Amino acid sequence: MRKFIILLFIIISNSSFAGDGVWQSIYNFFVPHQEQQKVLFKTETKYFNIEVREDSNKLRHLVFLPYHGSQSTWDPQQPDKIFSPSLKTLCATLAVTPQLPKKYLFLGMGAGIMPRFILRHFPEAEIDIVELDPAVPKIAEKYFGYKPNDKTTIITADARVYVNQCKKRYDVIIVDVYNAKAVPFAVTTQEFFSRLKECLNPKGVVGVNLANLGNKKFLVSELFTISQVFNHLLIYACPDNSNFIPIFSADSPITAKAINTRIIEMNKQYRFEFNLSAWLGECTVINDVNRYFDVKPVFITDGFAL
Repeated sequence: MRKFIILLFIIISNSSFAGDGVWQSIYNFFVPHQEQQKVLFKTETKYFNIEVREDSNKLRHLVFLPYHGSQSTWDPQQPDKIFSPSLKTLCATLAVTPQLPKKYLFLGMGAGIMPRFILRHFPEAEIDIVELDPAVPKIAEKYFGYKPNDKTTIITADARVYVNQCKKRYDVIIVDVYNAKAVPFAVTTQEFFSRLKECLNPKGVVGVNLANLGNKKFLVSELFTISQVFNHLLIYACPDNSNFIPIFSADSPITAKAINTRIIEMNKQYRFEFNLSAWLGECTVINDVNRYFDVKPVFITDGFAL
């Protein structure tokens, strides 16, 4: 009994700071989810140990080991539907301005779920995808049905290096860069976001996926750092605080109400595979970061990491 209590304490201590996250961590520990998944493919690359898994519902998952969280989830029976809470929320970037975005930059590819969604509904979109590991695009094509068109360019490069050298300008930039453990430090700093701002067209928008890995200090400091570089910032917290999605712009005001109005209009025309308006209604809009997290932020720079 004593060993059980100690084990339970360790699980809770390392869980998400959100109350629901504690119990979800306990559930995930004791329910053998991994045993219910079939490994379709695995490989060791220069950067990652990668597996493609299929669960009991026939959903496919892109998994970076040794941490078993799903980088991407895809249903072969509903190939254009987005399941990931973070990716669904990032779709709000499409509705910040009245004009439909045309030029997209994705830093981090995963299984190509969101680029696929963009191409499905907006075939005239021009998409650049920057992915560090050359094995990932091949896996996305073979196991997740991703097929780039002639307006899509996949660039094998480090995200920070690409942004530092980038001469192009984009309407929407999506930052969803993770290694097997966390967000790489180089894409979290004031210098990175300042350079990212120079990669935007006028009224351009950035969306970032920040997974809740239990480090409140990093989350609040990252959001604070972004707010010091960009004038307009809106933050969505996914249900259960699983992910935080800051959406920001240098010169386009961003409000949840305006996004929702625009999304309703877009859905009538493009008929998305999921109800984006309803999904965003399930998310929490964070207006006061310090009060929400109750942690004092620090300014993240290339010379000061957390």
